[in-house]
Amino acid sequence: MIDRRPPVKMESREPKSIRFTPTEWAAIVQAANARAVEPSRFARKLCLMGLSMTQAQAALEGHAGVTA
Repeated sequence: MIDRRPPVKMESREPKSIRFTPTEWAAIVQAANARAVEPSRFARKLCLMGLSMTQAQAALEGHAGVTA
Protein backbone atom coordinates (compact mmCIF):
# COMPACT_ATOMS: atom_id res chain seq x y z
CA MET A 1 0.00 0.00 0.00
CA ILE A 2 1.33 3.41 -0.98
CA ASP A 3 1.19 6.18 1.61
CA ARG A 4 -0.16 9.34 0.04
CA ARG A 5 0.08 12.79 1.43
CA PRO A 6 -3.15 14.65 2.07
CA PRO A 7 -3.99 17.26 -0.57
CA VAL A 8 -2.26 20.57 -0.05
CA LYS A 9 -4.57 23.48 0.59
CA MET A 10 -3.73 26.12 -1.98
CA GLU A 11 -3.42 29.68 -0.80
CA SER A 12 -4.94 32.35 -2.96
CA ARG A 13 -2.76 35.31 -3.75
CA GLU A 14 -3.91 38.71 -2.59
CA PRO A 15 -2.72 41.83 -4.38
CA LYS A 16 -0.27 43.98 -2.45
CA SER A 17 1.25 47.24 -3.52
CA ILE A 18 4.96 47.88 -3.71
CA ARG A 19 6.16 51.24 -4.91
CA PHE A 20 9.06 51.46 -7.35
CA THR A 21 10.74 54.50 -8.85
CA PRO A 22 10.28 54.81 -12.61
CA THR A 23 13.92 53.78 -13.07
CA GLU A 24 13.54 50.70 -10.86
CA TRP A 25 10.35 49.61 -12.62
CA ALA A 26 11.92 50.16 -16.06
CA ALA A 27 14.78 47.85 -15.07
CA ILE A 28 12.31 45.21 -13.87
CA VAL A 29 10.25 45.49 -17.06
CA GLN A 30 13.37 45.24 -19.22
CA ALA A 31 14.63 42.15 -17.37
CA ALA A 32 11.17 40.55 -17.41
CA ASN A 33 10.75 41.17 -21.14
CA ALA A 34 14.17 39.63 -21.80
CA ARG A 35 12.88 36.47 -20.10
CA ALA A 36 9.40 36.61 -21.69
CA VAL A 37 7.76 36.94 -18.26
CA GLU A 38 5.19 39.42 -16.99
CA PRO A 39 6.90 42.16 -14.97
CA SER A 40 4.67 41.57 -11.93
CA ARG A 41 5.47 37.83 -11.89
CA PHE A 42 9.17 38.60 -12.31
CA ALA A 43 9.09 41.12 -9.44
CA ARG A 44 7.33 38.57 -7.22
CA LYS A 45 9.93 35.92 -8.06
CA LEU A 46 12.77 38.35 -7.30
CA CYS A 47 11.16 39.27 -3.99
CA LEU A 48 10.78 35.62 -2.97
CA MET A 49 14.35 34.83 -4.05
CA GLY A 50 15.61 37.73 -1.95
CA LEU A 51 13.59 36.51 1.02
CA SER A 52 15.04 33.03 0.62
CA MET A 53 18.57 34.42 0.53
CA THR A 54 17.90 36.54 3.62
CA GLN A 55 16.54 33.54 5.51
CA ALA A 56 19.53 31.42 4.49
CA GLN A 57 21.92 34.13 5.67
CA ALA A 58 20.11 34.40 9.01
CA ALA A 59 20.24 30.63 9.44
CA LEU A 60 23.97 30.62 8.69
CA GLU A 61 24.60 33.40 11.18
CA GLY A 62 22.56 31.61 13.83
CA HIS A 63 24.22 28.28 13.19
CA ALA A 64 27.84 29.30 12.92
CA GLY A 65 27.86 32.67 14.61
CA VAL A 66 28.94 34.14 11.27
CA THR A 67 28.06 37.72 10.40
CA ALA A 68 28.28 39.22 6.96
